[in-house]
Amino acid sequence: MRKSTWARWADRKPRATPRRIVRAGSLAVLSAVGWGHGPTAVAAGEDPASVVATQLRAQGYACKNPKSAERDERDSRPDATAWIVDCGDAVYRIRLIPHRAAEVEIVPPPPPPPPQQ
Repeated sequence: MRKSTWARWADRKPRATPRRIVRAGSLAVLSAVGWGHGPTAVAAGEDPASVVATQLRAQGYACKNPKSAERDERDSRPDATAWIVDCGDAVYRIRLIPHRAAEVEIVPPPPPPPPQQ
């Protein structure tokens, strides 16, 4: 005797359809970046210098001991937050853009003052 439709459906093995794979991947990405807030969000109590330095290191820049990070209002936009990060051996200007790699630029050191006579 043939099984009913319900019995056949209950006995089937779940398959990894493309839609299920995309849903699982999207959930993993969203949970990794904080549900859409991206790298621009700094949680309360976290040091902005360490958060921005982590992004710098992820992109291949050396920033072992971040000293300070100041938000750069002049270069910030509504969709991208800019920071000036002092890593001790170098100073970086970094613009954090959601869903993209950060734009990083090395800030040249200021020229030395002229000698006084």
